[in-house]
Amino acid sequence: MTRLTRLSLLTLLLPLLAALSTADCGAQSAPPTLARGVETGQVSRFQVQIETTMNNNARQSVPKQIRVWHALPVLTPWSRTNRLPGATSYNFEPRSGKFEAEADQRSGHIYFEENRPFAAGSALTFRTDFDVYSAPRRFNPSNLRCTFYEYKKGDFSKADKLQPVLPELQRLSQQLKSDSPINYVRNISDWLKQNIEYDDSVSFGATDTRAILRAKRGHCGHSANLFKQLCQAQGVPYRSAWGLFLADRSILNTMGKSPESYSYYHTWNEVYFPNIGWVEVDPSRPDCFDIPANYVINNSSFQNCAIWLTDASGFPHMPKWSGSSYEFDIKTKVSFQEK
Repeated sequence: MTRLTRLSLLTLLLPLLAALSTADCGAQSAPPTLARGVETGQVSRFQVQIETTMNNNARQSVPKQIRVWHALPVLTPWSRTNRLPGATSYNFEPRSGKFEAEADQRSGHIYFEENRPFAAGSALTFRTDFDVYSAPRRFNPSNLRCTFYEYKKGDFSKADKLQPVLPELQRLSQQLKSDSPINYVRNISDWLKQNIEYDDSVSFGATDTRAILRAKRGHCGHSANLFKQLCQAQGVPYRSAWGLFLADRSILNTMGKSPESYSYYHTWNEVYFPNIGWVEVDPSRPDCFDIPANYVINNSSFQNCAIWLTDASGFPHMPKWSGSSYEFDIKTKVSFQEK
């Protein structure tokens, strides 16, 4: 083989090898940039594990198919990687799982699929481990100005889809509106802090806005849904921030929780300000624009884990809740260490 032929073959093989490397390690993506006015602090490294277990106690019908998704971190300016997902390394068991990128190319997940019989008395475990870097970040709007009139059509291209706004919230949005989207978002956050009491024991769903307003209580998901509707009522681009709140034991104690009872799930928000960019907001914080390092945004399609079972008839459904546990004793536990 001549030197020219060898070079020609190498030229053909290099793009293929690069493509295989990307498919194996994650999708290549342009590193995101910080919004104007966002300042970051010292970066922390977390080792995170998501583990889903299920048991067939032989009293239930065997599912025809089991599908499990474990979320991986969103790519951020502080991720220390320019590949999806925003994790510097990840591993999973069983090895039949695979990495998949989300359609928005911000995040991804590990997908597991079981199509073999789930024998009576047997158990299944799906485990994903990843390392992620995260930084405290704070939006400081002191020297920034923007108005509602500066929004462009393209500013809404990466926002959540619009949903009908409850008339009561439409009226409230008029009372809270300011000359600036930034001040309006602050007003929403202050109103939620003052009017919605945190209670994770409520029986109504996070999207039942009437029930939330009537009870004036709910967990982070309830507050996030009110926040979303109030943003959309005045044309502020919004998207959910789903992910991990990696709280230490002292914080869990104040919440009346333990690592065994708390799954480290959290919901907060992102809003877009014209000529500034996407900014994180959590109304439960003393300063709604001050986001700590232990907030890690995960997959943008579901919150940390999703499970679907297909029964013998071919009907797919999420695990059924009996009032004390999920069918097949399905549990998902999140654990972490800060390095």
